[in-house]
This record gives sequence, C-alpha cells and structure tokens, in this order.
Amino acid sequence: TTAVSILLPLSGQHAALGQNMAQADQLAMEDVGQTSVQFTILDTGSTPQGAMSAAQMAMNTHRADLILGPLLGPSFDDVSQYANGGGVSVLGYTNDVTRARAGAWTFGLAPEQGINRTLHWAALTGYRQIAVLAPTGPYGDAAIAATTQAAARFGMLVTVQDRYSADDISKNQAAERIAQNKDFFDAVMIPDRGNALREISSLLYLHGVDPTAKKYL
Repeated sequence: TTAVSILLPLSGQHAALGQNMAQADQLAMEDVGQTSVQFTILDTGSTPQGAMSAAQMAMNTHRADLILGPLLGPSFDDVSQYANGGGVSVLGYTNDVTRARAGAWTFGLAPEQGINRTLHWAALTGYRQIAVLAPTGPYGDAAIAATTQAAARFGMLVTVQDRYSADDISKNQAAERIAQNKDFFDAVMIPDRGNALREISSLLYLHGVDPTAKKYL
C-alpha cells in the first residue's frame, strides 16, 4: 500500500478554500474506489507552523510515501525540505514555480499561464491600458512581471501598479490608491484567488472603480 498525505488548510484564514479542495479530493477518491493507495487529509491551520506539524504527522504517524500540498509557498519550502530529508517527495499546490526543485514539485498553474491568456483576450477585446493590483511576495512579483511582459507583447501598457499584504488595512489602502488613478486605465488585473480576490474586487468597487467601466481581469 502506498500512503499519500494531503496537506490542506481546513481551519484558519484559508479554511474555505482548503475545505473545498478537500471535498474535491474526497470525491476523486470515491470515484477511484478501492486501490492500493491510502489517502489521508491533514489540516495545516493556514499557517507555516501548522503545515510543518501536519508534515510531521504525515511522516511519523501515517508513514507517507508522498505528500500533496501544502497550499502556500512559504509553507511549501519548509515542508518539502523536511519531507525530502526523510526520503519523501512533495507535490505542492503553490503556483510559485520558482520554489520547485528535485523532490519538491509545484502543482498549481504558474501565473504566466493564466495572465497570458487573460491579457490576450483583453487585447482582442480592445483594452489597452492596464492597472495591476497584486499581493506582496514572490507570487505577486512574478504576476507583475508576467503582466508587464504580456501587455507589451499584446500592444498594451501597464499604467498603474500597486501591492497589498494579507491584512485588511493594506488591501483597503491599495484599492484606494488604484481608484485614485482610475482615469489612467481601462482594465485592472488582480492576480489573486479565493477570498482575497473577492475582497479586493469589493474594495475597488467601494472606492469607485466601476466594473462596468473598468474591466476586472
């Protein structure tokens, strides 16, 4: 029997996303039926410390042969180093492909892939001036670089860009700054997901960036 541990944030800040992913995983297991693979889903608590505790449980209690997850890049680094030290490979859900290495692979889409498709569509639709509102950190860095490169490729221009961290004050302030420059763009790229994406979209609207006039990408 092959033991596979799945590390997901079932509690904490990213619980909603983690629970949805867990449900999808459970449905997939039911579809597969009886196999020689034994799956266990473990809670990371949406923190790096929780991810490491889950990894330790996967290795020491469940004797994992493979770890899927965790969801977030910083947690992935620590978990993969720990697991690789015990001879176990990790397939993380993070989109940050810069963290991948032998024995530690990333499963999510790189930001360049989605951004290229989105901006190609936007260019064909007639949008030319783009604002970018991205999270801080390596993923946000990659997203801004990818947006700038894709915009140039498709005859567009990034005219405004800003960043936000995980706290509500930072998100609100960044959305307000973008809104203050709304005359300089006709679409805004928000390379995020889940609750953060919904929060940023709502804040932009609250500060006067009307999605019927300025396309949210």
